[in-house]
Amino acid sequence: MNWKEAERIKPGAIVRESWMPDSPRTGLVLAKEYEEGEKREHLLCLVKDKRYILTINWFAGEKAPQRIKKHSSWDLMVIKHAK
Repeated sequence: MNWKEAERIKPGAIVRESWMPDSPRTGLVLAKEYEEGEKREHLLCLVKDKRYILTINWFAGEKAPQRIKKHSSWDLMVIKHAK
């Protein structure tokens, strides 16, 4: 997701992995943290100086207890924002 979407996202939003548009793997945002510092993003392979770290509870594709994971906002896309 782009920076504007990442700033807007709140816990309760539904997201998916950005690299696979047809993936059935969607998740619920549980928490959002801001992080600064240069880091190469996992899926983009670009160096970014800021990001939000989102804690996601994935609905499909993984078994417990690994369903809850932390991901960079740059690696995700929003399906639906929380109200």
